[in-house]
Amino acid sequence: MKRAMITAVLAVVPLLAAPALSQTSPLPTPGDAVIATVDGTEIRASDVVALYQSLPERYRQIGMAQIADQIVERLIDQTLTANAAREAGLEKDPEVQRRVQQLTDGVLQQVYLDKRIGEELTEAKLKAAYKKRISEQSASEEIRARHILVKTEAEAQKIIQELGDDGDFAAAAKKHSTGPSGAKGGDLGFFADGMMVPEFSKAAFALKVGEVTKTPVKTQFGWHIIKLEERRKTEAPSYDTLIPDLRRELRQQAYQALMEKLRSTAKITRQTDAPTATQK
Repeated sequence: MKRAMITAVLAVVPLLAAPALSQTSPLPTPGDAVIATVDGTEIRASDVVALYQSLPERYRQIGMAQIADQIVERLIDQTLTANAAREAGLEKDPEVQRRVQQLTDGVLQQVYLDKRIGEELTEAKLKAAYKKRISEQSASEEIRARHILVKTEAEAQKIIQELGDDGDFAAAAKKHSTGPSGAKGGDLGFFADGMMVPEFSKAAFALKVGEVTKTPVKTQFGWHIIKLEERRKTEAPSYDTLIPDLRRELRQQAYQALMEKLRSTAKITRQTDAPTATQK
């Protein structure tokens, strides 16, 4: 299985090599060892790491040490073919120059955005966004209730009379309820408003703790007798839980603000009648 995965990696590497090295390779550093030299062109350890990191995650699970030699071979192949293309004068080809410019623009855009937007994603701003998010959320409530479900209104009314003011609701649910919660004494656990059918939810949330509905409640499932056991406020999500969402939100806000600023000082013209690639 591992051998097959490595083979799959090697099939993908040639397709990813050029964009990976052109966009992610760091500048050489004193500790950045030269792994190979091809006609004077150096292949460094950072090139191997960059190409490995560009692979899909399922391939990176193999581990770089196991495929480092194969990656070096692919980088040698890439260098050989790139040098051959230069010798053939392809650097001067208009289409090549256009595509190189597109890659360059893409790298410049990404690095610029990472730097400028990264400056906006400070811990202070993230915490301020968290406080704002929590303050805007209306306090919500959950209740825990029991119910007894029967087929007819007459049967439900009879059970209500039998319960009286202090009857054992759980025991009555086990005895009479046709619902799946009957075996648990009718316990439905905690639920928020809207999680149950409207008729049931409205009646349950109108009760006081310990109170039982005085009249049966009809829903599409039958007739219910409801007892409210507890009420509780739902807890606000933690900062750690929301931080991924807050980062996305602040990043988008920073991007929009930056684009608006750049557009406000730029001269932009668009030819609305110019043909596009989809037009014939």
